[in-house]
Formats: sequence, structure tokens, C-alpha cells
Amino acid sequence: MTVDELIKLLDAITRLIHVLIWPGIFLFILLRFGSVLRDFFANLSEFSLKGAGFEASMKRKQAEAAAALAVAASRSTGGATPEGAANVVAEAVTPQAIKQAEKSTVLWVDDRPDNNIYERQALRALGINFVLALSTEEALEHIRTQRFDAIISDMGRPPDAQAGYTLLAK
Repeated sequence: MTVDELIKLLDAITRLIHVLIWPGIFLFILLRFGSVLRDFFANLSEFSLKGAGFEASMKRKQAEAAAALAVAASRSTGGATPEGAANVVAEAVTPQAIKQAEKSTVLWVDDRPDNNIYERQALRALGINFVLALSTEEALEHIRTQRFDAIISDMGRPPDAQAGYTLLAK
């Protein structure tokens, strides 16, 4: 074996070790500290990233709301582009919007509430609470006993095709 061949062999062994060591270290950390890391990230309330003249931060509540709004936006428009969903999220999820939304209560009137579950999830991530009503009569009973910050209603519920207007009039 020549010196050049020995150098090439040592170089190849060094590269192989380098390639195997980092994944091994990463795997060890995940196995050894996996539950601790999971708890840490689950309880993380704010994430900040700084570098190369760039800084970004996001609170967990903002991240949850952003994800839920993106799902709702893409679902409600029949599969909007990622850019369209991102624009909806960027406009809606601001610290001011989150602060205003926290602890708000909305009456949601719909005879088929599963049709808008993603929209409610997005708003829940902002801290909004919901009371659901399946009919105009049920909604009116809730209104008599509780104060709401907003009321969202579908416009037609059997047997009244104008149920939303009926609720508004009452």
C-alpha cells in the first residue's frame, strides 16, 4: 500500500466517521432526553429566532391560530393556494387581534355546526369561547341568559329559509 492510498483510506474513514457520528449523537440525545424535550416544547409559550440581520418571534397561541386559520382558509375556498392562506393568516393573526379576541364569547348559530369546525378551531386558538345553538329558538334562549361579544349565524335553517334574518329581527 502506497502512502497516497493510505492517506485516501484514512480520509475516507474520517469522512465515514464524521457522517455516522452526528446522526448517532442526535439519536442519542433524542432517546436520552426525548421526554424532557417534548415537555419543553409543549410548554414553550414563545419562540424567537435571530440571525443574519433577521429576527422573528411567535407566541404559541399565534402559531396555533395561524395553523388553524390556514386550514380554514384553504378549506373554505376549496383548496386555496398556500400564498392565499398565508395572506389570510398574516392579516388576521396579530398581537392586537389576539389580545382583543382573548376571553370573548361568540354565539354560533348553525343547524350543521360540523360544517364550520375548522373556523371555530382557528378562532378558539385565539382565545375565543363559543356557545353553539342549532336553532333560532335555542339562540334566543341563550341571548336571554347570557351576553355575547358577537353572534355568527347561518342564514337558512330548516324549516325557515330566512332563519338568520328572523334571528336578527328578534
